[in-house]
Amino acid sequence: MRATGRSFRHLRAMLVLTAAANEILRTLGHDIAEKKLRVEVAGEPLAVEADADLMRVVLDNLVGNAVKYGLAGTEIRVTVRKVEGAVRVEVRNEGVGVPSERFPELFTKFHRIHDPRLSSRKGTGVGLYLVKHFVELHGGRVGVDGEYGKWIRFWFEVPDGAPSA
Repeated sequence: MRATGRSFRHLRAMLVLTAAANEILRTLGHDIAEKKLRVEVAGEPLAVEADADLMRVVLDNLVGNAVKYGLAGTEIRVTVRKVEGAVRVEVRNEGVGVPSERFPELFTKFHRIHDPRLSSRKGTGVGLYLVKHFVELHGGRVGVDGEYGKWIRFWFEVPDGAPSA
């Protein structure tokens, strides 16, 4: 795959995922404050060898969706931890959520959940598709779980390949 005319393998660098998540949260500060969200980034400062731009797109989509779809006054939690052979990032928010039978559809291109409670939120339906594609480009995997009407957690794992930062 080519990204902006450059070969993917030439774009690999060390990226500290907790630091990247905090950067993205800073850019969303106005929306977070407006909705009175509590935000926590937890975990070790683990680094992965990755295309930093693509991993930032992944984090921006997941964290941005958590802010967009989280209910006012609730919590968003980003957790970074080591799992066997990989680094796992989880983004959890409290909100409307998605019925579990709809989970498989979430990562398909141009898919949006049609729910009257979410109709005012704009989007194209490609964000989670890109998340899945970019994570898989790195040899990783994605998933989602949650309890409809209460919370939802999106996660991804990418191969470790690097010691803690």
